Amino acid sequence: MKKSKKSIHCPYSFLKKTIRKINFIFKSAAYYHVMLIAALTVSIGIIFIARDILDFPFITYDAFSLIICLGDTRHTAGVMLSLFLIPLCAAKKRFGFLMALLLGSSLFLLCAVHTAYMLILRTYRFEEQLHGPVIWALAQLPVIIYGYKSLMEVKKND
Repeated sequence: MKKSKKSIHCPYSFLKKTIRKINFIFKSAAYYHVMLIAALTVSIGIIFIARDILDFPFITYDAFSLIICLGDTRHTAGVMLSLFLIPLCAAKKRFGFLMALLLGSSLFLLCAVHTAYMLILRTYRFEEQLHGPVIWALAQLPVIIYGYKSLMEVKKND
């Protein structure tokens, strides 16, 4: 007669296996385009959450802020381009990866300059808006990283 083995599930081993799988997804070249699509989706989600749920005030008070915010259309243009690029990146098109890299880099640069300008100027009007461009700039870093990795992977395979 055989005794059935009872398997004891250790939370540590489960966590270790899960971390290995997640680490494989982040580092595997086969998933670069998926991570890029996820990063673009998070970037879009941040704007929707800020605009609709949190009622974040996207207001420019001077000419330089108006220029950096692309005439108050930086958020709209960034979201629309991201939405356009998601199917291109899902189809693993080289053009889509290049455009995602350029979009992420330009949005990061615009948000970083806007944040620096807000910190230098330090008016009371910018205090409630300072975290917006910082968060959106940080959200562009995965877009830049995985856009570059995806582009290099496509170049290597062609």
